[in-house]
Amino acid sequence: MWLLINNNTFPKSDIFWIKLLTSLLLICGFIGGGNAAGSSCLSVGCKNGGTCITQSNGHSFCNCSSRYVGEYCEHLNPCFTGLLRCQNGGTCQPSYRVDRLGISCICPLGFTESLCEIRVPNACDSSPCRNGGSCNLKTLDDYTCSCMNGYTGEYCETQNLCATSPCHNGGTCTSVAGGNSFKCLCPKGFKGQTCAEDVIECEANPCKHGGTCKNTHGSYQCMCPGGYTGKNCESKYIPCAPSPCQNGGTCRQSNGLMYECKCPPGFRGKHCEENIDDCPGNLCQNGGTCIDGINTYRCTCPPNFTGELCEEDVDECAMRPSVCQNGATCTNTHGNYSCICVNGWEGRDCSDNVDDCVAAACFYGATCIDGVGSFYCRCTPGKTGLLCHLDDACTSNPCHKDAICDTSPINGSYTCSCATGYKGVDCSEDIDECDQGSPCEHNGICVNTPGSFRCNCSQGFTGPRCETNINECESHPCQNEGSCLDDPGTFRCVCMPGFAGTQCEIDIDECQSNPCLNGATCHDMINGFKCSCALGFAGTRCQINIDDCQSQPCRNNGICHDSIAGYTCECPPGYTGTSCQININDCDSNPCHRGKCIDGDNSFKCVCDPGFTGYLCQTQINECESNPCQFGGHCIDRVGSYLCKCLPGTSGKNCEINVNECHSNPCNNGATCIDGINKYTCECVKGFTGLHCEININECASNPCANNGVCMDMVNGYKCECPRGFYDARCLSDVDECASNPCINGGRCEDGINEFICHCPPGYGGKRCEIDIDECSSNPCQHGGICIDQLNSFQCQCMPGYTGYRCETNIDDCLINPCVNGGSCIDLVNGYKCACKVPFTGRDCESKMDPCSTHRCRNDAKCTPSPNFLDFSCTCKLGYTGRYCDEDIDECALSSPCRNGATCLNVPGTYKCLCAKGYEGRDCAINTDDCASFPCQNGGTCLDGIGDYTCLCVDGFDGKHCETDINECLSLPCQNGATCRQYVNSYTCTCPLGFSGINCQTNDEDCTESSCMNGGTCIDGINSYNCSCLPAFTGSNCQYKINKCDSQPCQNGATCHESGDEYTCHCPHGYTGKQCTEYIDWCSQSPCENGATCSQIKNQYNCKCDAGWTGKLCDVEMVSCEVAAMRKQVGLKQLCNNGTCKEMGNMHLCLCKQGYTGSYCQTDINECESQPCQNGGTCLDRVGEYKCICPKGFQGQNCELNIDDCSPNPCQNGGTCHDLVQSFSCSCPPGTLGIICEINQEDCVPGACHNNGTCIDRVGGFECACPAGFV
Repeated sequence: MWLLINNNTFPKSDIFWIKLLTSLLLICGFIGGGNAAGSSCLSVGCKNGGTCITQSNGHSFCNCSSRYVGEYCEHLNPCFTGLLRCQNGGTCQPSYRVDRLGISCICPLGFTESLCEIRVPNACDSSPCRNGGSCNLKTLDDYTCSCMNGYTGEYCETQNLCATSPCHNGGTCTSVAGGNSFKCLCPKGFKGQTCAEDVIECEANPCKHGGTCKNTHGSYQCMCPGGYTGKNCESKYIPCAPSPCQNGGTCRQSNGLMYECKCPPGFRGKHCEENIDDCPGNLCQNGGTCIDGINTYRCTCPPNFTGELCEEDVDECAMRPSVCQNGATCTNTHGNYSCICVNGWEGRDCSDNVDDCVAAACFYGATCIDGVGSFYCRCTPGKTGLLCHLDDACTSNPCHKDAICDTSPINGSYTCSCATGYKGVDCSEDIDECDQGSPCEHNGICVNTPGSFRCNCSQGFTGPRCETNINECESHPCQNEGSCLDDPGTFRCVCMPGFAGTQCEIDIDECQSNPCLNGATCHDMINGFKCSCALGFAGTRCQINIDDCQSQPCRNNGICHDSIAGYTCECPPGYTGTSCQININDCDSNPCHRGKCIDGDNSFKCVCDPGFTGYLCQTQINECESNPCQFGGHCIDRVGSYLCKCLPGTSGKNCEINVNECHSNPCNNGATCIDGINKYTCECVKGFTGLHCEININECASNPCANNGVCMDMVNGYKCECPRGFYDARCLSDVDECASNPCINGGRCEDGINEFICHCPPGYGGKRCEIDIDECSSNPCQHGGICIDQLNSFQCQCMPGYTGYRCETNIDDCLINPCVNGGSCIDLVNGYKCACKVPFTGRDCESKMDPCSTHRCRNDAKCTPSPNFLDFSCTCKLGYTGRYCDEDIDECALSSPCRNGATCLNVPGTYKCLCAKGYEGRDCAINTDDCASFPCQNGGTCLDGIGDYTCLCVDGFDGKHCETDINECLSLPCQNGATCRQYVNSYTCTCPLGFSGINCQTNDEDCTESSCMNGGTCIDGINSYNCSCLPAFTGSNCQYKINKCDSQPCQNGATCHESGDEYTCHCPHGYTGKQCTEYIDWCSQSPCENGATCSQIKNQYNCKCDAGWTGKLCDVEMVSCEVAAMRKQVGLKQLCNNGTCKEMGNMHLCLCKQGYTGSYCQTDINECESQPCQNGGTCLDRVGEYKCICPKGFQGQNCELNIDDCSPNPCQNGGTCHDLVQSFSCSCPPGTLGIICEINQEDCVPGACHNNGTCIDRVGGFECACPAGFV
């Protein structure tokens, strides 16, 4: 079988590797969101809850949840939603096939194909596992069997009887060979084939001392009487052994069998079993949970707090710098944090991309594409602009061939970028470059060519425009890196600093002015000099006397005295050397007896060898004094250690390990094993004896049955079967030999057959206990003690210095601490010896040695005893010498200490220097530091001179002490009425509205392209502008067209209508003429009928009727309605056409319906005749009314209302909206462009903000966010 993937054919054997490779690609690329091509998720964002992750190499990808896949997590995972499913336990992975999202299956062993639906032949096909076992493949050729419960073996062929756990009560089941049976090994307390039977232990009466036995399941329990305890009531009850007190409580026996527990802090209860809850009244803050401890508590803090009491706020921003995503700024708050998102992101952690298309307004069916902090309108054909709101004028290809058509994003108009040599709106006109001012330079002659020109150059010039002067600098005539400037026919050299001459050949000597001070040598350099200073001076001009004490050369707190190119150190006691670097070795006399001497500052310390102590390590430590050896071990003292010789049966460094000889349970027949030292003792129950109680005592061995009685041995007893004539327990019926009390000294008599036996008390022996045993015969008294025998004992009279029952103890004569003043006591036999600390001596160290007490040191010298206090030495003050410091030193003659021309005067014990002017100090070596009082203010640098100083002021300050802050505002730098604020070495100008610039020198341009409408000219003012309008327009922005009707040219109540640049007057009844100033001559039209006479007054006429007629036109005969209808040969109802006839005396009158007029209501009134519809509306006449059909942009009954296209205001960024007819116009504020002011021009030009300030673009300007220290 073959598999086709992306038009590539692979054999079936490669399917596994293809699937594995596909999975790896999905993990690394598709699912992970690798975007080698396409947008980064940082700009587009991840969908459906995906997280944008940036790798160390700068690439970013979307980490999708399990239900979504794709570069931006935009697709549902087909493993969850698709119809196909992997079968037989296959693992589903999403994959692309021919650019379509699908699934691939990773099949388990034994299955194959796309959905793992085909079984592969394998070792399990033969069903090798028996008895219901499951076959599990390891490879196609190997397997293992998982057996059902009750079977075992490689093929589950063997029945496992133990699988059903037949052994009860914890019994261990073992299968018998062959698997046909099993055997149970029962735990103690159970018996039977399946350990189901409980052993009745009470049948053996295990409880001692009258205890009551109670059988329990698998065991028994002894109810002990008072005073006994233990499993079998075998032990006497001692209340505190073992201690019943828990948690380290101390048990104290009160009386009898009672006890009480003294609990440690934090516990209470009879047995100290209750841990006192320390949490009530706890001090856990900020929602921390108190967790009780032992005599304390701890606080488990919520995630936002830490500290012992949760009192410290966790700074999430510092602990997790990535908590705020997508470049957001993290701000820590108490118990929380907040993220200040960059533009385009929102959410608690700024992980949600703001859909900028929600508030966007893409026009004319454009598609809004969301970005990060922005959106993009994809326009339909023929539209352009940021919002696709403009018609693309380039659609009609208005530009000439080879010209580039550009659409303005502001108004949609086109601009043709002409090819070189052409001009005109559509780039169709050839430019005569020569007529526009010759493009040829240096008197070249211009020759016009189609679309271009040619220059015929004058001699000495070349180039397309004759712009190139033949360069005389090509020969590099200027030396020493001077710059050559080419002039017509010649050159000129601009020299580097430090050089002069026509060709910069002269090196200027900067040493000519002798700039180096204090005897320094000046070395001329290029554009500078270098001073080689004399020893002791430094600085660029050697003006600074080097302070040799500045490096603190004197060590060990020595006092440094500066001189010129040198210094002297005044050392503290215990140190010497040029820099006091030498510590006088107090260990030279080897004062430490048995240890190492460590030299200190004017002192020493002894570090003793192991086994020695004392100030001078003179005392050997007796490590055996603490009796470290246990279980009778003998301690042997050594130097720095001890050795324990252990008794047999014990071991360990301190003989602390007693070998438990009872561990092997050597005692038989219920005996109790008692461990001893190198032995054990079996305490046998009655009736048994022997080392291991292995012998049943044969009470018949002593033939207790007298008179030939037959003895029958029993456990712990016997029974006598007496012959005839004898009776009692031992068949004794003979004479009682003990009746005469033969045993003396308290001996106990035992009657025998024809004899008696005396059992003597301790201290006596003999047949009748008549002999006093001599206990002194074994010489028990040690160390020469005398033994005195006593009854069953002895007494030892000890030699002086010893005590104890056997005189075994040497009395410690040091117990009374006889050695005073820190002396160490060494115990002897019947005495002691004191090892005294210096300076003490005597038997008990009671005397203090003081060799300085004689006051032999003179002139306030310091007397120091020798280390052994047997001698002394005198430490002389300056100016004295000799063993006793009694000789005056003449310092002036010895070393001439006074410097810089000072006069030396010797005085007792010292000298005095009379310093020359400008110097001070003990040796007049110090140039008086006139800068020591820090006279320079405001950060000025003080330069010390001799008897004077100079202040080098920082910029912005002046004066002797830099005390004057230079007022930069005094020069009135701020223009146009701005307010000057003075700072250190700077100033700022607060500009009035309408001005800008560092000095407010710039009048801001308030005019924009859209400020003035209808061709008006914008005239810039101060923070304002005025519009100079074309004729026929008016308004602050020339937004209103001047209405000819505003001058009310129509008279006599006529209605004025504007039409283009003219107007027309709709005259009222009876008026005519352009301005309705003339009367209509009604009577000339003969309006009156039936011989009536017409007369006119102004705009009205009147008909004077003959007899029998009436009405406005004298057309109504004065008869009744019925007669009038009959004469007109119409029905009565048809007489008044659109009205009703009413009798009025001997005449009739027609009352017309609304919308009709005339004597007989025969005329439909034309309501449109008065032209009620304004603004070009079309009037439709109806019966009794009219309707105006308004043009676009107007509404209202008479189209009198101009629809307000400015509501809501479409102009952005503060633009002013002007309503037009079916349109609007925006007057944009400075800094904005576009039909609706939607383009905010970038005002943050390079260098707008100084000193690393951050420029923030605003509408019509910018704002600087200054760093600390700048405004």
